[in-house]
Amino acid sequence: RFNNVYIPQGATVTSAKIKMVPAGGDEKDVTLKITGQKAGDAKEFSATDNDFTNRARTTANKTWNITSPWETNAGEDPATKYVETPEIKEILNEIVQSQEWCGGQSVAFFIEHQSGNGYRSAFTYDESSSLRPVLEFTYSGGATGCMTKTWEESLASRSGDGYQTGSNTNIPTLSGNIL
Repeated sequence: RFNNVYIPQGATVTSAKIKMVPAGGDEKDVTLKITGQKAGDAKEFSATDNDFTNRARTTANKTWNITSPWETNAGEDPATKYVETPEIKEILNEIVQSQEWCGGQSVAFFIEHQSGNGYRSAFTYDESSSLRPVLEFTYSGGATGCMTKTWEESLASRSGDGYQTGSNTNIPTLSGNIL
């Protein structure tokens, strides 16, 4: 699940990939299937029964054939730190072009075993925020599409924190304990 995905509603995603840091695996071939959650704002996953299986999936999907082992490399060199999914722009387009989507919300992807005897695993945010998966994308258009505007700032006084939200008309509302 990726939060704060700032792609305006109706934009066209021109490229999208998920980059992950390998955590383990073997040398056997494996085929994975990638889909997205068909939702305007993907909710946080929970341990409740059927939380994964009850979520609607995108029609768009991508098959990912992996025939080489993933090297576990948690170093700082981005060229060797990550493995990348194949292009998944069709999946992300299905989500951001729906009427329920508003830029700045959350998207979720499912990467599931499809065939083969191999396995691969990657680090998650819960294991280490510095090793978390990264969603990289580019898009065009969407200038008039819905976009959530949020600004948070900690104030330098003991009066509290401020929180600002705005609308598409760029008239912000300020709330919080501002003295």
